[in-house]
Amino acid sequence: ALCEGTGTGSASYKGSSVFRVIDGQNVGLGDIAGKGDKCVKSGTCVSAFGGPFLAETYSISHSVSGLVSMARGLTTEGETTVDSRIFITPAADAKWADGRYVAFGRLNQKDDSMQLLERLQKLEVQGAKNIPKKTVIIGESGIIR
Repeated sequence: ALCEGTGTGSASYKGSSVFRVIDGQNVGLGDIAGKGDKCVKSGTCVSAFGGPFLAETYSISHSVSGLVSMARGLTTEGETTVDSRIFITPAADAKWADGRYVAFGRLNQKDDSMQLLERLQKLEVQGAKNIPKKTVIIGESGIIR
């Protein structure tokens, strides 16, 4: 729904930005609310279902490069929630994410997706939150059939 802009309120990844780059670890994107981690504390995170929802499963191991996972937040009760924010791991060994983040997809290994991920990993960042100095916007999103 978020890829096609058919979620609650027609929210879409189109127009959202890369909000974090941790070299060698992950690239964070898909922050539809435009608030980064602040949406968790303020309750303004967006998902295909409206607001955050409970994390589903941790059964997919982060053991291949280009894996797409849901970023997480915590409810006041300490439950793990997820929303529109995702991250992509460039390394095949990202076991640090196992049991903490829900993996749900993988970049297409047959097109230029992995090369784009490599370019994003090289973005210059600022501050402790590793925010890219240059703004990178998702120009289009959709489902490839």
